[in-house]
Order: sequence, then C-alpha cells, then structure tokens
Amino acid sequence: GSARHPPLNMDSLSQVAFNLQELATLFNRVRMEPFSHERTRKCEEIAQNIIRLVQRMHAMSPYSSFDLLDGLKDTPEGEGKKLVNILYLSEQRSGVCVDTSVLDRLLGLLPTSSNYLQNHLRNLVEKLSRNQRLSQFQPGQLFCFLHYGGYSSAEEDTRLGIERWKQTLAPQLIAREDLVVHHPSFSEHSEAVRSIFTGALIGQCVGDAVGFMVEGHTSDTCRQYVRELVLTKRVLTYAHGLGKNLPVPYDPTAKLLLGVPLTQQQKQHYPFGQYTDDSQLAREFLQSIVTCKGAFTPQDYARRVGQLFVEGRAVGSGGTAEKAAKLILQGIPWDKAGCEGLGNGSARRAGVVGLLFHNDFETLLRVAVDQGRTTHSDRRASASAVAVAGAVALAVQLGLQHMNQLADPQHVPYQTPTGRAPLDTDAFLLQLAQLVNTVDPACSSVLMSLKDWMRLAPTDALRLIMALRSSAIPGHYDQWVGISPFCIESVAWALYCFLKYPEDYTATICEAIHGGGDTNSTAAMAGCMSGAYNLGHGIPPAFAARLNDNGSWRQSDLAQLAHMAYELWAIKTVHY
Repeated sequence: GSARHPPLNMDSLSQVAFNLQELATLFNRVRMEPFSHERTRKCEEIAQNIIRLVQRMHAMSPYSSFDLLDGLKDTPEGEGKKLVNILYLSEQRSGVCVDTSVLDRLLGLLPTSSNYLQNHLRNLVEKLSRNQRLSQFQPGQLFCFLHYGGYSSAEEDTRLGIERWKQTLAPQLIAREDLVVHHPSFSEHSEAVRSIFTGALIGQCVGDAVGFMVEGHTSDTCRQYVRELVLTKRVLTYAHGLGKNLPVPYDPTAKLLLGVPLTQQQKQHYPFGQYTDDSQLAREFLQSIVTCKGAFTPQDYARRVGQLFVEGRAVGSGGTAEKAAKLILQGIPWDKAGCEGLGNGSARRAGVVGLLFHNDFETLLRVAVDQGRTTHSDRRASASAVAVAGAVALAVQLGLQHMNQLADPQHVPYQTPTGRAPLDTDAFLLQLAQLVNTVDPACSSVLMSLKDWMRLAPTDALRLIMALRSSAIPGHYDQWVGISPFCIESVAWALYCFLKYPEDYTATICEAIHGGGDTNSTAAMAGCMSGAYNLGHGIPPAFAARLNDNGSWRQSDLAQLAHMAYELWAIKTVHY
C-alpha cells in the first residue's frame, strides 16, 4: 500500500491472499464441470468462503483489498478478474471511498482488447467517486457486466447502459441456467437475500406441514399435539389421520396420541412432511414467475391453479378454490373465475408475492390482489392477501436491515437475546394497515385493533380474533372450532403469532397451531413471515428435511425454486 495507508500485518495478509487465490483456482475448476445441482452447491460454498476471507481482510485494514489487487496481476486473467470483482463489490459495501488508485489497479487487470469495458469502468468509478455509490446497482449487475459484457459502446450513459443490460444480457442469463445460478453469489448482500427467499418458502411449507396434522381440531387438542409431538419431534414418526382424525403412528415404534386406535387405511396416509394446497399454490406462483422469466402472468398462474385441482393433486383444498379451478379450465377468464367466498385461499399463498416485490409496494398490491382473484373475488379476501404479502415484504426489509447492521463494524448490538433491535409492532401494523386500506378499510381497521391486542396474552387475543367471524356470512363459520378459514380472522391470528414471537420461528408456528381450527393455513402464513424475517434461521432442520408433496417437491427442490426466483429478482426482471 502507499504511505498514506495504515501499516498492515503483511504475514497475515499474505496468508489471506494466498487462500483467496487458491479458492479462485478451485472456483474456476468447479465452474468448468457439467452443470448439476452439486456443482451449484460447490460454487456457492466456495463463494461464501471467499466472502468470509474478504471480510477478514477488511477487519485487518480498510485498504487491504486495495493492496491485494497489486498481487493479482500475475494470476491467470480469469482468476484475477473474478477476485477483482469480488473485492470491488465488497469495497463498495464497506463504505470505503473510490479513488484513482483503485481505478488504476482494476484497469490494469482488464485485457487491453476490452476498451469499452475500460472506458465504461472509468465512467462508473467517476460517478461512484461523486458519492453515487454502488447501492444504485442491483447486486451482481457489475459482476455480470465485467464477466459477460453487454454494453455496445463506451459513450453510453450509465443509466441507459443499465437499461440495455436488463434488455439484452439479463434474458441471456435467464436462458443459461449455469450462469444465472452464480452471478450474484459474490455479494454478501445477495447471500442474505437468497436466504430470505429460501427461508420464507421453506418456513411456509414447514408451518403448513406441522399444522396440517391437526387441522380442524380444538385448541386444547392442538396444544397437546404441540407439547407431546412437535416440541419433542416425535411428530416425525406420525402420519396425518384422514379427515378429522388425530395424527397416527407412521413408525411402528411411535406411541398413540390420546390412545386413538389405528386403522389400516390410516397407515398409508400422508407421513409427516406433506404440505397442503396453501403451499402448493405458493409454489405454483413461483414456478409461473420463473417460467414467464420474471413476469407475473395471471393467465399462466390461473392455468396452473386449475390443473392442480382438476388433476387431483391439491391436498386439503377448499371448496371455493376448487370451484374456481374448474371454471378456469372451462375457459372462463382468470379475472372472472373467482368466486365470492370469504376463505383465506388467496391470502395463504400470498407471502411469496411479498418476497418478489418487497421493494415495490405499488406492484405488490396489484399482484397480491390479482393472484387472489383467480379463486376469490371478494374484496376482503383481496385485502387479506395484501396483508400477508405486505407483512412478508416488511419482514424482508427488516431482515435486510438487520443484516446491514451486522455488517457495520460501528454497530453496537442491542441488549436482546439475539442482539437484534426489537420489532416495533405498532409501526409494523400501522404501515400494513395503510397498505390494506386501499383495498378494504374494514380489514385495515382490524389491523389497527391488532396493535392493542398484541399486548394481550395469546388466549385473550385468540378470543377477540375468533369473534371477527361475526362479520362474515352469518353462521357460515360457526361449525369451526378454533380459528376458522374466514380470511380476516385467520390472517389476524397469523400476524399476531408472528409479531408475538418474531425472532423464534418454532414459537411462532406453535402458537398459530395452538389456536386450533385452520391450523395449517395460520401456521403456513405465520411461518412464511418468520422465515423471511429471520433469514431462514430457526426452522427445525429435521422438519424441513421431511417436506414433500406426495413424494416429490422436497426441501432441496423448494430451495432450488426459491433460488431461481431470487435470481430473477436480483437482475431486476420481476415485474407485472
């Protein structure tokens, strides 16, 4: 480094630099292997290790990676170029100002034939030097650009260049799965967002699967189920007990719950881990987004909804959604097929909408409403879908805020068990109520009431939330014990459970199940919020490992789908 840089421990830095170059060589070799999920996993693991080393370098000195750039000139171009991009992105996120020395070192590593790359990089660094930081770029854009090109001339303005990048390079990356899996993996920020996407989807499915086992049962029975089977993890040896029956042993060594006898038919039915149409339709939404290359296309999503029900693949489905599905496949337009039901079908699958549009509430609102209209046309159902999508979006934002605080060396942890700032439930619900008010003021007022109910014990809050069904069709939900599928009631309970235990995923879904009734839906919605908020942390691994949909779409498949959705979001192609 130059004389104006602080002194460095060169022995330690040399070791880190050596490790970085070794990892770069390994990364380059792995990338040349044929595409497979195993190769994806290896590349992501190597990238994470590289990021950890970069963080160590920043801890030694804010200028340490500048010095490392000089040492990269003797490495093969491909390896040096990868490390330069990693370090450059990391420098920007560390808050270190860009100066001409960084520019010179970066340009020295680019091939002389890439004049347009060099010229654009000069313009870019000049803009960054004027405090227009890299935050204006989506994670991975600069990385993709430096590796794969995509700008036609050196004179293009940066803003126009980014638009061209979205129009030309982005679709190529989407078409080439071997590239799209990796390009944002070199950003600490992108890894955090990726874990949020995975955590939300897996969190929803686990909550759904755990709650499905006792759907329709009383609060007392559900509490016993949580106490005896869930918290002890004995539920792993049980299966769903057809209809309104209690869970039954799937493993011959399992004990009966409440001494209920086992029938031959029940022995073959849904081992623990099966999730319902709540999560099936959330999954179909993400599949539609991926298939349509980032666009929410209601016609495609409606077709998927129709096929899931008509083909008999839907598990635990509601009557309203099934009726709408048949209309869709009869040729009724998606925006005319929805029925006047007040169930929570459109809300319980809306959490993934909040994932994709967490930084665009205007589009979030439109997508949440329209994806719900494929099956439910009542405005209260639409408002409930917006509430769930909005809650997940806010959870994502808070998760990212926490991640940024952890990355700040000046940040002082809060005096809480996790060192995280306490969630301001009043502010959370106020912002959510304002969003929902544009769809249905009555639903918005319930969210405002929830601010006061958050101060109550769960049993007291449960009583008040169950009373909300009186605003539905008179007598329609009276047969339900515990929380009913009435959209406003079940969404309010899911929100209560998440906000009551925001940093504890297991406590969140267990409280949702304690409410009885529509346990799979409330635990699925609350689980999605918690999974996003906690960046996927706290989801019991043993439960996640059992996830399946009639033997397919297991945890790894769901995680891969979440990653693909994240990649589309990361290159700014998600839209409506």
